[in-house]
Amino acid sequence: MKLTITAGTQLGTGSYMCDRDGKMTSVRLHAPSTTYTSRGILHLSPVDAEFLLANNFISPDEAFAILMYCFVEYVEDELDSDSYSVMDTTKFRTWAELGYLPEMSKLMSKLGIGGDLDDLYSRMSSMPDFDELNRRWYAVLRDEYVKVYVVGNKIEFRINSEDGFDWNSVIIDDVLCSSKYNFRGARISIMRESSKGYQAYFLNASLSEILEADKIVLSSIYLRRKEVIGKDGIRTPYYKLK
Repeated sequence: MKLTITAGTQLGTGSYMCDRDGKMTSVRLHAPSTTYTSRGILHLSPVDAEFLLANNFISPDEAFAILMYCFVEYVEDELDSDSYSVMDTTKFRTWAELGYLPEMSKLMSKLGIGGDLDDLYSRMSSMPDFDELNRRWYAVLRDEYVKVYVVGNKIEFRINSEDGFDWNSVIIDDVLCSSKYNFRGARISIMRESSKGYQAYFLNASLSEILEADKIVLSSIYLRRKEVIGKDGIRTPYYKLK
């Protein structure tokens, strides 16, 4: 999970989380979950639990409490919960992207989720409190990290923070201009992600273009994010006007 960066590193194609010190962590999926955010679900998800558990921020019991809450929410909101009695997690695994989350997938298989909704409520009552976990960790994931996606010579930064922190110095000074990385010739996109969509600051810009206008918001247009999934399974994002 952890990625060690050395001088002159060229980041390979993939997803990363960048903290306020400019340190990169390689991830399978970004946290907070881009999928959950796009659905307007602004709380901890299984994707977030995977990241928190892998970095030893939470325990397996706490990770499972997050998984359980999200599953019950899915049953209540997405299924006919009145007729729900025997658990089939196949659709939820797809909904929650568990195919990309090995630890969450193991927890679901190892600890199991079964019975009717009353059984699930009973089990949740003896688990770590989801609301407390959400208050403690969701804002950390949202405010303390920037999502980074690299494909070839293109790099994309997506800011989620709502606490007023200025990410310019981190993205520009600690990442793009840092000797730890090699971004010469890269095409760079910087945008803000929210449940409304994507607000573009820079799209496919050169480092020189960003350095010349590093305090200017070039566009306030909200975009709709699409993905092309290649034969190798790599999901390449692109953006269209709403």
